[in-house]
Amino acid sequence: MLAVTGDLADTGGARVATVSPLLVLEGGGAEVIGGLPTAEMLLRMVRDSRPAAHPLDPLARQLAELHTGVAQSHDAEYRRAAEASRRETVRVIDRWIEAHVPQHRHGTAIHTETVGSVIDRLMAAYARAAHLLETATDDLALHAAWFRVAELVNGYDDLVAAITHGERRLPTSA
Repeated sequence: MLAVTGDLADTGGARVATVSPLLVLEGGGAEVIGGLPTAEMLLRMVRDSRPAAHPLDPLARQLAELHTGVAQSHDAEYRRAAEASRRETVRVIDRWIEAHVPQHRHGTAIHTETVGSVIDRLMAAYARAAHLLETATDDLALHAAWFRVAELVNGYDDLVAAITHGERRLPTSA
């Protein structure tokens, strides 16, 4: 399904939300899952430059901006500084998660990466897809980039739901 306009649309009983004309999220509308922002909320924050509604919002925006800057820069010094800033932003997200999101430690399967690293990958994929939307001449590459964003959206929201329900726990951040 493509080209749904606005933030929410009704498609015969199923609500969908868009974060771009090419990306449709099924079941959209929820803003927070267990105290954490949904992927939709994070991406809307980046896309629309909205005021922060959650403490992780400006950090997600910063990651997207860093990925965009690195992709567009040929300056090695800038790229090194942006990479260091990106790693620190991921650590800040992970420390916030450790301080604010209860973890179920006994008998719960551990996830292989932190929420900060998942948000970082989501923002990298979004920055790439947004760049391709403006520059790509290959429709297959553009579709593949937005499909990757959609996969990461689902993965992030699934992870947040699993953490909230005590089905997964997170590794400690470094």
